[in-house]
Amino acid sequence: MAYLLDWHRREDKAQYWERYRLNDLPDDELFDERNAIAGLEFVETVGTAPGRRRGSVKRVDRYIYPQQDTEIRDNGEVLIAGKPTRVGDVKAHDRATRLIDIAKVEAMTDVHPTAIFAATVVSTDAQQKSLLRLAERVDDVSCGMDLLHRRPPRLSSGRLAPLVYETPVDYARRLALALDRTTLAVQGPPGSGKTYIGAQMIRALVAAGKRVGVVATSHKVIVNLLDAVIAQARATGEPVRVGRKGGKNDAADEAEDAAIRIYEENGEALTAITAREIDVLGGTAWLWARDEFANSVDVLVVDEAGQFSLANALAVSPAASSLVLLGDPQQLQQPQKGSHPDGVDVSALQHVLGGVHVQTMPADLGLFLPVTWRMAPSLSAFTSEQFYEGRLDAREGLDRQALDGTDGLDGAGLRWIPVEHTANRHWSAEEIETVDALIARLLRPGARWTTGEGDARPLTPAEILVVAAYNAHVNRLTDRLGPRGIRVGTVDKFQGQEAPVVIYAMAASTPQDAPRGMEFLFSRHRLNVATSRARCAAFVVASPALLAPECRTPRQMLLANALCRFVEMATRGAG
Repeated sequence: MAYLLDWHRREDKAQYWERYRLNDLPDDELFDERNAIAGLEFVETVGTAPGRRRGSVKRVDRYIYPQQDTEIRDNGEVLIAGKPTRVGDVKAHDRATRLIDIAKVEAMTDVHPTAIFAATVVSTDAQQKSLLRLAERVDDVSCGMDLLHRRPPRLSSGRLAPLVYETPVDYARRLALALDRTTLAVQGPPGSGKTYIGAQMIRALVAAGKRVGVVATSHKVIVNLLDAVIAQARATGEPVRVGRKGGKNDAADEAEDAAIRIYEENGEALTAITAREIDVLGGTAWLWARDEFANSVDVLVVDEAGQFSLANALAVSPAASSLVLLGDPQQLQQPQKGSHPDGVDVSALQHVLGGVHVQTMPADLGLFLPVTWRMAPSLSAFTSEQFYEGRLDAREGLDRQALDGTDGLDGAGLRWIPVEHTANRHWSAEEIETVDALIARLLRPGARWTTGEGDARPLTPAEILVVAAYNAHVNRLTDRLGPRGIRVGTVDKFQGQEAPVVIYAMAASTPQDAPRGMEFLFSRHRLNVATSRARCAAFVVASPALLAPECRTPRQMLLANALCRFVEMATRGAG
């Protein structure tokens, strides 16, 4: 707990260092920085955007820039070197055409920068103060203290029992109703119905008259779970009133259900949930960690708790009598910028598991969802063995899922496609050519895929995901494949999505060429997410030299093993 009190300060310090490092670089050096864009040229003014003050507007200017690798995204704040000075917010960014639209702050309306960088530091005062208040009450019986001490869930109906006579859905609903000022962890591997079960738990709580909160690392994740709650409620005819606190520059997503009420002010959101104007309220940690939100809900559901830091989970815990941690620590983790002492540099779910080498939830500490509804058995066998201690099984009928009518790529399972290349780091022209040719084979006339229900469907561009390890590879693959309707992105972009076919391109020629080292390129979490998006076939397109890394530590051996085991279990897909 003592180390956790400084967790946010250490994170903030790293962000401030990066901000002032970028601020001191000239334009020609910013050209090589991933969080910057250099060589900007003004194109035209394309309209206006709402300002921070009600009724105010900001001018939106469009710029073009030369080819470069950048990770600047939509809706982020950008600055120019000097103080640093805020230029405005990115409203749209098309990396394929290299066009970026910036909603200017008033002072920058007539200024056209030649280079910008992104290094926003968001205040975490609410979270830090909440942790301090929690530390002053370490003897209290609360869900936060149960989480900190990794105590088994305290239930009004007794202790957790092995899942034998109930379905996971019925069991999860019963557990949610029995929570007694405690924390329940639910681990959902890929395709196991985590969001569905989370929505079922929320609906059971609402039906019992409970107030429920939803928190996650982003508004997008929050909305996804809230949408699932609403969809289930409509299907059953049970009423549920849902709202969420909107974020800065946060316009309602076009796909967001109109039934979700959006509150612009914290006070409005608090009144809505405490006065029972709504049953479920979604918001980020910046909302739930505030002192006035203490005890505002009966149960707070932390979605994607495998990416939600232990520090933030404890910071939001005073808002509720009980916590439900919903996620999977074997998938992507929350990016951390600071260096932290052992034990506090983990997600909330990883903390419950008790260590980085424990892969699945013990039966006495939480619930493990043991069945995937997505992957064919030949795919889930690899995923289960490597990441879930052999506890994950495919749903009955998924053995029907397979490709048919392709050019030598029929069936289901793992596919290894080695591509010889040298001296490549962030991207590989050879892999782009191979992926392009592979997709042509998959989309030949008559190609089909069969669902778990036995329905044969045409294999179209919408049924293929191309995942790349680095943004530079994504950008060039998008240039080649985007016009044909193929979805391309990083692992982070596609978490939670699925498709009949997934192609994972790794770019680096050798482990020594890999930017950010083996820890990033060989990440077990990234390989798990990339390959487990697939329903029928998962292809890995990579240099064969990646299978012979010079491992110098047991950790590096563990990282290399997952990719090598993929190849051992795979069918050659290049012939």
